[in-house]
Amino acid sequence: VNPLLKPEQVGHILRDSNVRVLVTTAGRAADLRSVLAGCPDLRAVVLTEGDADAASLEPSLRVLTWAELNAAPAGTPHRNIDADMAAILYTSGSTGRPKGVVLSHRNMVTGAESVSEYLGNTPEDRLLAVLPFSFDYGFSQMSTAFRVGATVVLMDYL
Repeated sequence: VNPLLKPEQVGHILRDSNVRVLVTTAGRAADLRSVLAGCPDLRAVVLTEGDADAASLEPSLRVLTWAELNAAPAGTPHRNIDADMAAILYTSGSTGRPKGVVLSHRNMVTGAESVSEYLGNTPEDRLLAVLPFSFDYGFSQMSTAFRVGATVVLMDYL
């Protein structure tokens, strides 16, 4: 989710996509506190940094840190096939509420293959990623580079 979105916009996306786990920073979680209660499917918040106790979010939400998540024992892997949903990318909402576009694993791989082929990308390439990964073209820059083993250089405009 684009980090520049207002809490109400993020709340819409979380409700619309029926998100169950939100991965974010402690500061962003605090900014979103007012909308998280209105996300009925949300069960847990994973903080990429900061202390889980300091988040003071909804009591019904499980809050844990990225380190705690990684220290937990591995569960049984879920079987995936190429037609399974891999991501939901949301429009900017410039003409109304943001709308989600569901991508399967196959959609993402095929898109990366197509773009890398017509651009002629190679492992020696360095791609400058200037758009956030929440936008389709920003995400495409990353997946296209991964497809051929190229380097992605991130521009931290935030």
